[in-house]
Amino acid sequence: MLGTTRLAKLALVCLLGFALLVPSVAAAADENPLKPRRYHPADWPPFSVLAGGTAGAQCQDGIVYDNGSVEGGLAFEADTLDMVMRFDLGQTGAKIADVCLCWTRDTTQGPNDDLPFEIVFYEVGPTGEPGELITTVPVDANNVPVFMGSQFYSYDLTDEDIVIADDQVYVGVGWFANANPEFFLCTDDNGTGNQPLFVSGDLGVTWESIRDIPPAEGEPADSLSRIDALMVRTTLDDSRVEPFDCVEDDTTLCLVDDRFQVKVDWATSQGTSGVGMAEELTPDTGYFWFFEEDNVEMVIKVLDACPLPENINGDRFWVFAGGLTNVEVNIEVIDSETGVVKNYSNPINTPFQPLQDTNAFATCP
Repeated sequence: MLGTTRLAKLALVCLLGFALLVPSVAAAADENPLKPRRYHPADWPPFSVLAGGTAGAQCQDGIVYDNGSVEGGLAFEADTLDMVMRFDLGQTGAKIADVCLCWTRDTTQGPNDDLPFEIVFYEVGPTGEPGELITTVPVDANNVPVFMGSQFYSYDLTDEDIVIADDQVYVGVGWFANANPEFFLCTDDNGTGNQPLFVSGDLGVTWESIRDIPPAEGEPADSLSRIDALMVRTTLDDSRVEPFDCVEDDTTLCLVDDRFQVKVDWATSQGTSGVGMAEELTPDTGYFWFFEEDNVEMVIKVLDACPLPENINGDRFWVFAGGLTNVEVNIEVIDSETGVVKNYSNPINTPFQPLQDTNAFATCP
């Protein structure tokens, strides 16, 4: 689905005319239509600064191709600008959970410190370039720091239901670059990443490899070819596995007609750890013991709320749990019919807080 910002860009391109969408081969050969704009300190490239702010804990453990340091920023002279990097997902049918991006700005180029833009997703085309647009998500980066400051911005996209059919995808940003010349996407120029990087000035109709574009006047010959990675990161929603048959054993509960598999592990501040031993109480409810069989540590149930109306969180399966412990507890509940996974945790040395997740599994019936 196209965001409203993308639709506005399409309208702008139409106004600029068909010649912008399909530039002539001769024009492309004589002059690169996309002029790069690099932003960096005077003693660049040796100088680098650590990317500021937080990438969000979820993006630290995601797919990361940069080394965390910012050597400069990158933009191009274009009314509508898309810059993307290829991500190797390692699986097909992956769902995007989060995207993190690093921005910086130059106050000499403009007065704004807030940037509305889009996170863009493109298929990988048959020749390796970005192909069909998958979707866009309009977002904002607020209070973007002035270089040599920078900021990672983290966006939770779980509710967008972005599922990538193939095991590779291009992820990046799109924005009105000429109207917002003060903003630059952070680049890592001294890392080890070597993912394909592409740029488009016509909403993905044509693409150019960023590293193959000639530098701007006065820039070193390797101004763009030295870029190791755009500072874009993503994490996948790992809360899905292949459907399976739940089988109860000493450490596994199978609740609600053997549909929901429940497993637990634990750890103490003294360094001991283990898995919870499972005992079923009813078809919907069970408990776990950790240290001694007659010492119950945690009770859990999965309720079928599918018949209830949605305005009271019906049309779902609910998960409720209670604990009689202050050790670390990690609970994994899997809908074996759909492969959807929910994880819950109780921190170490913390009294177990009641769990009442009435949004747990939107997997009815």
